Amino acid sequence: MHISKVSSALFVIIVCVFCVSAREKGEDIFPEAKEYYSAGNYDSTVSVLRRHLTKHGKEKSTEYIVPLLMEALVRINDYNSFNRLFGIYKRKFPKAHYLPRLYYLDGVVKAKEQDYRKAIFSFSISLNKGVYEELENLVVVNVEKICESGITLGELSRVAGRSEINQKVAEIVEFYEVKMLYDEGHASKAKRLAEKFRKKYPRSAYQYDAKKIKSKSRILKRSTVQVGLLAPLTGENADIGKFVVQGVKLAVDTYNKSHTPKIDLVILDTRGNMVESAKKTVEMVKVYKTPVILGPVLSCNATVAASVLMGKPDVVMLTPTATDDGIAQLGKNVFQMNVTLGILGRKLARYSIENLNIKEFAIISPISEYGKILTDNFKDEATRRGGEVLAIEHFDDGTNDFRIQFESLRKKLAERKWAQFALEGRAEFSKEAKGTRAARAKAAYLADSTIDIGGIFIPAESEDVIKIASQVYFHRLRTQLLGSNGWHTNATILGGKRYVDNAIISTNFEADTKNQKWIAFSKLYWDRFKENPDQVAAPLGYDAANLVLNAISNGNVGSIDDELRSIKDYHGVSGMISFDNDEGVNSEAAILKISNKKFIRIQ
Repeated sequence: MHISKVSSALFVIIVCVFCVSAREKGEDIFPEAKEYYSAGNYDSTVSVLRRHLTKHGKEKSTEYIVPLLMEALVRINDYNSFNRLFGIYKRKFPKAHYLPRLYYLDGVVKAKEQDYRKAIFSFSISLNKGVYEELENLVVVNVEKICESGITLGELSRVAGRSEINQKVAEIVEFYEVKMLYDEGHASKAKRLAEKFRKKYPRSAYQYDAKKIKSKSRILKRSTVQVGLLAPLTGENADIGKFVVQGVKLAVDTYNKSHTPKIDLVILDTRGNMVESAKKTVEMVKVYKTPVILGPVLSCNATVAASVLMGKPDVVMLTPTATDDGIAQLGKNVFQMNVTLGILGRKLARYSIENLNIKEFAIISPISEYGKILTDNFKDEATRRGGEVLAIEHFDDGTNDFRIQFESLRKKLAERKWAQFALEGRAEFSKEAKGTRAARAKAAYLADSTIDIGGIFIPAESEDVIKIASQVYFHRLRTQLLGSNGWHTNATILGGKRYVDNAIISTNFEADTKNQKWIAFSKLYWDRFKENPDQVAAPLGYDAANLVLNAISNGNVGSIDDELRSIKDYHGVSGMISFDNDEGVNSEAAILKISNKKFIRIQ
């Protein structure tokens, strides 16, 4: 983005076009200020006019004095003062003769502030309100400069097609959208929009260039493969979408430097909305005809997209980030790269039995969809592998006192112990035992004994974990604490203190920032986007794109689903990736242990 070129061009333009004249000849201050301005003494112009307006700010002469002040403010780069005055002036003089000129200046200011979308809108308004021919020509030149060297393709696409844009400005914006699409390798869309542009603007000065782009795009399309990407570029989840998009872009850019066929990445905005996700999935299939779609990002949107693709086996979908169970089961052509909650629960149960030799478990779970999925999958897997879940206790969101849950849990575990005592011949614990002696024996055991249970699984968020962990100790339960990805924050370690030490958790992602893959990825990411990647969305997007690109480079565009299903032990930036042959989900959950106030990966 050549910002300096845009700013320089705009500065020369405003120097050439100053033109303001007084309407009230009896006003002495205006000729003096104008003389300062004509001599290039802009600071003096500002000083004189500000001093005058302090005393005479309510007089009618303000209507033509303030525009001169605003001209001078632009010259001295005092954009904050200009913006403040412009807002006031628009409200006070909505029909002023000077407004078209001031909207033009506002476009210049917005461009210098690198807010290119707003700059284009302001230039458009200046034309709509009516400007003289010289200024109209300058608007055209400025908009061209912004489109050539300032604005991004994403910003340009959001401006193109807006109904309120002046036709002259719209023509420029829409042509440069076509040009930028072609320059960035989006052959199919560039060709389609070039055709549309030529029909819409038959007398355009850009007709010849649009025709060339159309022809070149047709040739380029033959040697490219389109890959779709559905992500929230706008809305409350736009930050997550941005990291996923940038991770995918980095993979595609790297691939295109040394591989053929080239990849034409088609990015559509789901807005984080289910209806929009359905529309954009249909557009990917019918308009762009992409053989593979990366995304959507959010589980709810991925569910919708997978449903749209049911019965369309020729289009493969790989969501990098969705974690809801069952999305991949909607079709053999649907894959989930982020580990699902079901996988997390099953992996932890398997590890506990096989590696920790735990056979008996209790579960303390929140009454939520998150808690239910993890609880059910942990219990099913533990039972299937010969373990037993002796008790499950539930709690509501916002619970602070877990005494009821722990008393119930202790009693259930104690009853099992009493049955064992009875088998050993202790009469006071037998089923036939009644009366005061038996009651006292059981009460004494509950009150005084530390009760052992192999493991307690707590599938909860950090805030609840901190409260529960200390009460495990307080209620004298000797056990191995087991947790889910909700534990995986520094808050758990800081708030849980010694009570969470040695806990074992399963999580869907563990970025090893000391790993050479991560270091190399971070450097590439910084070089490309001038910011550090987050540790979840960007690497997941990057790895998902690389899995698809590897399939394409192997010449298997028509069987990407088979390529994905065969992936085992792929070492990505986001960790290990293996797809289950039946479900199409990544089965590689990470097992971490809390030790010395750190999460340490142990599997």
